[in-house]
Amino acid sequence: LISMGAGFAVSGTILVAQYTGQKNIPMVSKVCLHTLIIILATSALLAGIAYAVIPYVIEAMTPTVEIQKITTSYLRISFIGLIFSYLYMMFQSLYRGVGDVKTPFYIVLFSVILNFIIDPILIMGWGPVPAYGVDGAAFATICTQGLSAIIALYLLAKGKGGIKINFKKIDFDFTLAKKIINLGFPASAEQSSRALAMTIMTFLIATFGDVVLAAYGIGIRVLTLMIIPSLGFAMATSTLVGQNIGAGKIERTKEVTSKALWVIFIVLTIAGIGFFIFAEQTLQIFVPGEFAVIKEGAVFIRVMALTF
Repeated sequence: LISMGAGFAVSGTILVAQYTGQKNIPMVSKVCLHTLIIILATSALLAGIAYAVIPYVIEAMTPTVEIQKITTSYLRISFIGLIFSYLYMMFQSLYRGVGDVKTPFYIVLFSVILNFIIDPILIMGWGPVPAYGVDGAAFATICTQGLSAIIALYLLAKGKGGIKINFKKIDFDFTLAKKIINLGFPASAEQSSRALAMTIMTFLIATFGDVVLAAYGIGIRVLTLMIIPSLGFAMATSTLVGQNIGAGKIERTKEVTSKALWVIFIVLTIAGIGFFIFAEQTLQIFVPGEFAVIKEGAVFIRVMALTF
């Protein structure tokens, strides 16, 4: 679901970067507003569908009733916060489009630290706060996502960082909205297809029992950890390419792309070697003492590390 929304954030980044390169500030703001509207509509639709169907999906993935109950509850709470995730994702992408990478980073850093503090409180309880268990993790995430989204909307309304959206005057342009969707849909399909493949794999792996399923789940967390820096370089490259295309400097786009490819190739190769050597130690961090899960997970991580 998050991958689907990321595609439309990418389309906003591309257009914002191009108009920034052209120094067309009114169009930068217009693209931001239209991307926001599309993101809001998409997140509401997807969250509603997901909320309704998720019990049937989880039931098909595992026969264990307790896991079905916990997972369904956790995800349904998380889906309520999907709109916040999409909003902040859009904000990050748009700010990167105009070349501001620091503001989104500071907000994410703040939200991560806050999540780190309130997560254990809501999961295990503290003083008058009851223990919500796994649901507490979902509530903590929603709180931090919501706060990040509110900060993002405030900055967009105030025009901080080079982008200003006038929320009082909404002049919807269907041609521009269609352009954003046409650019965003392929990116959304590409990213969500990867996530869908992982979901199908989870269905298959669930037939081998809960230990193997847990090992796969942790292995995917490690993979996600590696995908994040790749996406960071991809976003940076996309921004620089878009700005240079907007400025008519085509040759510089080739130079930027070539250097970015080499940097990420070297970084992920080093990371792959590290995870291959320290697979068991990595898993000990996630599931200390769970030797069966560590044994299965180490094989998975080592095979996967070769592909980084």
